[in-house]
Amino acid sequence: MRATILAVLLSACASAAIADPTPKEQLLKPIEGARHYTISSTAGKHGDIWSWTMPDGRIAYRMSMSLRGWITEDDQLTTLGPDGRPTAIAIRGYTDQGDATEDFNVDASGVAHWKTSVDSGSAPLGGKRYSTYGGPWLAADKDIEALVAAGDKGMDLLPSGHASLSIGQSVQIDGPQGPKTVKLAFIKGLGFAPSAVWLDGDNHYFGNAGTISLLPDPARVSQFGEDRFALAFARIECHYFKHRGFLGADDQLLAQATELKGIPGAIVHGRYDVATPLANAWDLHKVWQEAELTVVPDAGHTAVEPGIARALVAATQKFRNG
Repeated sequence: MRATILAVLLSACASAAIADPTPKEQLLKPIEGARHYTISSTAGKHGDIWSWTMPDGRIAYRMSMSLRGWITEDDQLTTLGPDGRPTAIAIRGYTDQGDATEDFNVDASGVAHWKTSVDSGSAPLGGKRYSTYGGPWLAADKDIEALVAAGDKGMDLLPSGHASLSIGQSVQIDGPQGPKTVKLAFIKGLGFAPSAVWLDGDNHYFGNAGTISLLPDPARVSQFGEDRFALAFARIECHYFKHRGFLGADDQLLAQATELKGIPGAIVHGRYDVATPLANAWDLHKVWQEAELTVVPDAGHTAVEPGIARALVAATQKFRNG
């Protein structure tokens, strides 16, 4: 049990190693007339994302965001095959966690190959669709259109998983270009799922929003909204942030993880955790090789999500049984 708790703590707090990302100046520059989205919250605007088609037919994306230290500067080039599925994806740039480089391609024999900052692999593409680890958020628009076309049966994903989309009620909104019909849809099995996404009247991607918790619990949301709980939680958070987690350096836990050599352990991490990215767990595992790394494919950050909870219980039972 102590090993499991320690693994989760180290995974959450360790700083990811920074590679040599493509500098901002060398990333793609949006062309005049590119499709333009803004990244905003009630606090204001935090960034921009553009999309356009290159002369050779590839789809280009460029994202630039700054949100209280959450810095992202990346681009993406996607090549679509005759059936609309990506046959090649190249992502460059950096996030607050380091190098954002990611490559995906399908060879002549139909085998897909991918390499990200946290994983790599190969598998027959078959009827599956590759789900990127990172990249500009707007690049999910083609995945959403594919989910709409797939209907109730959904689609299988690489490296793993199965995604589907259900379309709900349509509403009328007023925007800069006048009234517009949009539809609320829900995605399961892709990204921060289940998640809400807005489609236009023709069922094309319109916009979306995400949350830090992949599977929100209504009771948990209600609890966080209570004044007494919110005040206590905010005080604890501010106390630790003010004192930098009481660490001598940002990478102190990872730097001293060599002390765990020879001790068995378990590291459990959600693949879609954006608060403490999967690179942290991978870096810890490289130093602490005795620990078994479990990546939960459909989970985000919190330990109360079903997939993470199951993995933590399984790891604890394994230590209990010797």
